[in-house]
Amino acid sequence: MEHERLRRIIKILLLCILAAGANYVVSTLVLRVPLFLDTLFSAAICFTLGLWPALLTALITQVLTCIRESSITPIFFILCSIAELLLIYRLNPARSKTTPSLAGTFAGLLLLYIASCIVISVLGGVIDFVYHNVLANSKLYFSPEDTFKISLALNETPALLMNILSRIPVNIVDRFIVIFGGFFISRGLKKFF
Repeated sequence: MEHERLRRIIKILLLCILAAGANYVVSTLVLRVPLFLDTLFSAAICFTLGLWPALLTALITQVLTCIRESSITPIFFILCSIAELLLIYRLNPARSKTTPSLAGTFAGLLLLYIASCIVISVLGGVIDFVYHNVLANSKLYFSPEDTFKISLALNETPALLMNILSRIPVNIVDRFIVIFGGFFISRGLKKFF
């Protein structure tokens, strides 16, 4: 009994490390598109194993990102990952006591997607604003939302609002991939467990 439990814990830890590595690869090396995509496999882990393994995956991913960028700045955005994983955990249509229909699952994922877009856009914008505007830290790297900030800055949009609004177009695509992609990846991971 104890041996089986230890095997499961090791399996979960290994999967968290592999998922964090996959987050890192997808967000930095593979796609080179102006999206974040740093929580795709964290979402899959949350759909599959629950909140705590997903949070561990997100933490490892953020540490890898800090190492890559030689900066501590990305660690503050773990709050976005935590918020998204909490949403997934709470609103996961597969956690329902009854087996949801295909339409019910789709509707649940759609609700989760919309909530995630809003929460991540606002939270990410506030973190960016506080870190770069209030605390006056330099921005040493280009982020996906920076493209949209240019047009908002030309219209003299206030900085906090600009940080939030610039994330919405990115998150509309990004969160769709993360929520729906993470859900479908989790279907494959469930077979592993």
